[in-house]
Amino acid sequence: MKVVICSLGGSVGKTTITAHMLCPRMPDAKVITVDTSNATVKHFGIDADEYSGEEFTKLYKQLVRLDTAIIDVGGSKEGKEFLEGMDWMDGHDEIDAFVIPSTSDDKSQKATFKTIELLMAQGVAKNKIKVIFNGVVKNTVDEFDYLLGALTAHQIPFAIESTIFKHDLFDILSVQKRSLESILKDKTNYKQLVQKSDDDAQLAKLMDLMVAQKAAPKVNENLDTVFNSLFPVKKAEVEPKRASAKA
Repeated sequence: MKVVICSLGGSVGKTTITAHMLCPRMPDAKVITVDTSNATVKHFGIDADEYSGEEFTKLYKQLVRLDTAIIDVGGSKEGKEFLEGMDWMDGHDEIDAFVIPSTSDDKSQKATFKTIELLMAQGVAKNKIKVIFNGVVKNTVDEFDYLLGALTAHQIPFAIESTIFKHDLFDILSVQKRSLESILKDKTNYKQLVQKSDDDAQLAKLMDLMVAQKAAPKVNENLDTVFNSLFPVKKAEVEPKRASAKA
């Protein structure tokens, strides 16, 4: 599976979602960033190839040779250049899904739908478009009324379960330059270290990591739900019963 995560809006969580949700659940994927001016997944210790928004042709040549890939596309200028490059050569044929996150502010919701309109204008099938409602505080329906209305009016599939709830953990991971996966695997007893530390600077870091470690399992469950709502696993066909062996 080859997945592009993109939006013409900025600061909607594309790189955060790539690092903490997509990469751990697509472990064999080649990770590619299309961004030359912002922090990328490398900030979280994840290896990735880098391209600029103007290098779609070069990127396409690599995609043809890959079975699995995650392409994290920067917002605004880089995103626009990427989509324009894809349009010139109908390059969406190598992409299985376009993940488009949105936060709840009006500007972000409108940028998300504008991204969707551009993709559909290029011939991208509606079932390839996967919307994430990011940073929800309480209720997705109340906080995303404009976007939900637009998706419904244009018959674009979506799942309310594709909701990532707001949590301080994501800010901590960014400050500490850690991936959620690394925190989940970390067996350090940070609570014990916090209780013993007398270094103020070190204590602040240890407290952050203690909170991250405590919150990580439930946040990860939320991301599991979102990923499975975007990419539901098809039920395996029931294997026909074997004929009983002859005596």
